[in-house]
Amino acid sequence: MRIQYTKDGGYTISATYTDDVMAASSSNKAESQTFSEIEHEFEVTDHGRPIVILGMGSILHDNGDISIHQKALIIKALADHGMADCNPKYTPLPPSIDLFNSQPSPIPEEDEFFMLDKPYRKACGTFNHIANGTHPDIAFSVMLLMRYATDPRLIHWCLILHLLTYLKATMNLGITYRSGGTLKPTRYSDSSYANELQS
Repeated sequence: MRIQYTKDGGYTISATYTDDVMAASSSNKAESQTFSEIEHEFEVTDHGRPIVILGMGSILHDNGDISIHQKALIIKALADHGMADCNPKYTPLPPSIDLFNSQPSPIPEEDEFFMLDKPYRKACGTFNHIANGTHPDIAFSVMLLMRYATDPRLIHWCLILHLLTYLKATMNLGITYRSGGTLKPTRYSDSSYANELQS
């Protein structure tokens, strides 16, 4: 990431990913200056305003707000797991889920056989990318499911599918950055009052 200031107080913030550069400027003058300096050193193709940024869809609203979402990735995840036509659910995990002793030893034969072809780690990785990108609402659920990535059982796979149905219900949601506003996130905490039995 690079911030370049102009003499008149303008600035351009640019980020480079491999050979792609994306930038935002405070004025047309700052944008032109930065673009001409990059163009002087490298062969450049200007694709205009980005529609997709590292797999995240972006929308520039008329009032200057910018929204990002991962609807395309969620649709792909649903299709990859045969859940495109599932009924949506409105909680990331079932209420009061208890995973204490959810990995009995020895492994029940039916669990071991059932999980052989299930892409549990891939699903967790996809969820983690979505949580870090535009859906912080699933972060706790993803971290909980990732605890069992080395030895998932049938109950954990059912929770993966539950989380997919929640993403179907919320795939049109994203994050909006307001133009001219200050970035002051609002935080919420849903305390469980020490119901974590494994600690």
